[in-house]
Formats: sequence, C-alpha cells, structure tokens
Amino acid sequence: MLPGVAGSGGGGRGRVGGIPGHLDRRLRLPHRAGRSHRRQHRADDSNKRAPGAFPLLQRRDVRRLPDSVGLPRGIAAVQARFVDPRPLYETEAPLSSRVGAFRQHLVVDSTSRRLFRDVTQEIAGHSPVADIGCGVGVPLLPVGPTVMDRLDVIAGDISLRQLQSIREGESGPRRNLLQFDATRLPFRSESFGAAVARHMLYHVRDPRLAAAEAARVIRDDGLFVATTNSSSSRPELQNAHTKAVADLGGRLVERMSTNFDAESGGRKLSASFLEVRAEPWSGVLAFPTVGAVLDYYRNTAYFKMAFDAGADRSRLAGRVSEILGSRFGDGPAPLTVGGAIFVCTGPIRRDQ
Repeated sequence: MLPGVAGSGGGGRGRVGGIPGHLDRRLRLPHRAGRSHRRQHRADDSNKRAPGAFPLLQRRDVRRLPDSVGLPRGIAAVQARFVDPRPLYETEAPLSSRVGAFRQHLVVDSTSRRLFRDVTQEIAGHSPVADIGCGVGVPLLPVGPTVMDRLDVIAGDISLRQLQSIREGESGPRRNLLQFDATRLPFRSESFGAAVARHMLYHVRDPRLAAAEAARVIRDDGLFVATTNSSSSRPELQNAHTKAVADLGGRLVERMSTNFDAESGGRKLSASFLEVRAEPWSGVLAFPTVGAVLDYYRNTAYFKMAFDAGADRSRLAGRVSEILGSRFGDGPAPLTVGGAIFVCTGPIRRDQ
C-alpha cells in the first residue's frame, strides 16, 4: 500500500459504480438529481482505517463553504449566465471526442512544449497528487500526471460515468477514483503535495470556491496547477458558429470557458494563493478537413445549447460547414488555440 493513500493497491473487491468500495465508503460524494451530497458515514467505518492510511475526512470534519462567502458585487449576474455542464456529461463521449481531437491534432511551438514539460516536472516533485475534475482521465494538454501514470494520484470527478469509463479502460493495478464535488473536497486539510485542475474550473459555477478548496487540501509547500483556454481561442470556429446561430435564429450562449479563462483565471485564483504565475501557451488544432472540425464542433457545449431539437442542430452544423468551407475549401482547416497554465503556491486557507 502506498504510504498516505488508502487502498492504493486494492484488488477487485468492493466495486461500487466502478469505484473501489474500500475507498468509496469513506470518500464518495454521490451525484443525485444534479447535486452532490455527502453520505453519512457509519460510526464503525471511521475506525477501520489502515495504519498509515491517508487521513480521510469524517463527516463532522467537512468544511462547507457558503456560496456567498467572499463574492464581490456582480456575481449574481455572472451566475445567471452560467451554463450548467452536467446535463452535457451524462456520457463520456463528448469529452472523449474533444480530448481525442487535442491529442491527435494539437500542434504547439517549442516554447509551449517546453512549458508543458517544465510544469510537469514541477508537479513531479510533489506527492500525493489530487486530480480535481479528472474527466475521462486524460487531460487536454500533456501537463502533469494522470491517474494511470502514478499510484499516488487520487482522481475524482462529479460525473460517475466519466469515472466508470476510466475504470473500464484500466489494466494493471486498480486506480484511486472517487466521485466528488470540486467545491467540497472530501479530504483533510494539508493532505496533498499537489493538486491539478486541468481545463475544468470553468465547469464550476464559482471557480473561486474550487480554488479555495484546492488551497485547503495542499500543504504549505504544495503546488496547485490549473490549465484553461483563452477567451479568443478557436476564433475561426467561434465566428462561424456566431454567424450561423444568428442566421438560423438559435440561442447564442456565452462560451463555458469564459467562466475561467486565461484572461480572468488569475484574478479568481489570487484570493486563495499568495503567488499565481500565469504561463501562456499557444498552438493550432491542425484538422485535415472541415469535416474533421465539424466532428469536434458537434461535441461542444455551445453547439448543443444553440438548439434543443436535433433537426435544428443538424441545420446549424450544415451552416457552420458552409461558412468554414468558404474559408478553407477542401484543404486543411486549422483552428488557432491558446490559453494559460496557472502555477499557484502559498495556499491561503480560510478559518477552519
């Protein structure tokens, strides 16, 4: 067993919804009716911790952050525009498709490649690692370890189906997978050497609450790394989408990533960390054809939110294809992408 991590080498027993039962009993945050609830621990469970095991939370230790704590003026308006992503992630397919597109088509320059390598090396010096909002287990950018890379990575997501997809693809030792809410992490304070939140904080209604929780669970010398997009990322596709929605009378929603992007992320992290270092990255998604772009586009939140009916979405995809086709023709259709990696140290903890 890995020191400090409960059940790190567990076998195949106690499977609960694809998550190891010996971890699930103590840490699971069941996702019910679109909300996360913490299951009441039985009194006898709290005394079954193995010697040297990870210092897990008991229910009375849970530190809940009121939604209104520290929120500046104007937050209500921001929340009113927030697009709840959970209905879009009932299956793992949309995220898997986008991750696959980045893994297959992302091309970056030497500066960004060096940045990815350097930040990964920074994280490598810390243990254990909390992967907050792990999705399907593979990040969009090759930054930091995954739950499949290291046994000291504890990965979690609010989507049980995403976690099950990781479990189904496992080979070798069983990994530490937990279902939890990023704004109410089920861990004791100062338990981790590092935490990562890769292209996921914009999914949280108020990313500052998730940042405060990340600061709480890492040690004083710990590291928190968050990656995200720029608000101007993929302008070729975004402009085509905006025009097509206007032409067809659809619903134009704010891009989900604007909730935590390269431009706003630093401000939202600064209340929880003494030092927030923003490192820009840039590149292109080198799609070979407009058709390949359309496959990617159909799995984005703003495409799915534009219309409710499948027939209307098909018309939207057709119109976007026409617009992109007039620009790229039958050749390659590269999309400009970019964003930031935030490297945070000096956690600031609220009063317990």
